[in-house]
Amino acid sequence: AGIAADRCAKRVPSPIESPFAAGLLHDIGKVVLDSLYPEVFQEAVKKAHEEGRFLRETERELFHLDHAEAGGLLAEHWNFPPSVVEAIRNHHTPERAPSDDMLASLTDVADFVAYGAGFPESGNGRDPARPEAAAATLGLPANALDEVAGEVAEEADRIDAILGTLGE
Repeated sequence: AGIAADRCAKRVPSPIESPFAAGLLHDIGKVVLDSLYPEVFQEAVKKAHEEGRFLRETERELFHLDHAEAGGLLAEHWNFPPSVVEAIRNHHTPERAPSDDMLASLTDVADFVAYGAGFPESGNGRDPARPEAAAATLGLPANALDEVAGEVAEEADRIDAILGTLGE
């Protein structure tokens, strides 16, 4: 999603700060919830898959917050720039970003693009909806998401190599 955010940002008419960081860290709340409460997090994933729902819905039921809010809280605690905090917190709901919905919209789009590029494991029990409103907020043409997904998919081997190296 970091690469997707960076690639999408280059197609947006106005400059957007920190696209790679926001895309890279947008799901950090999943790591937090899974690290602190692994059994409950796995129950949320299982429930999402069994019921064909988004993970964020089952997280709210079990944790009373979702991974986006948990990630936003962590990013705030770590003193990340407010725009990055808002992007992490609102990457599924960019219209709720209090001041800068551009980075939140970009992060929403990047999440979708990464999924379309073949990096689908998100814990969701259903496919994500195309983020039309976020793309419109950014001024991205309709075909841009598919084009960027293709570009990111072409880099899959390089991305896997990087992640594989980190896991060794």
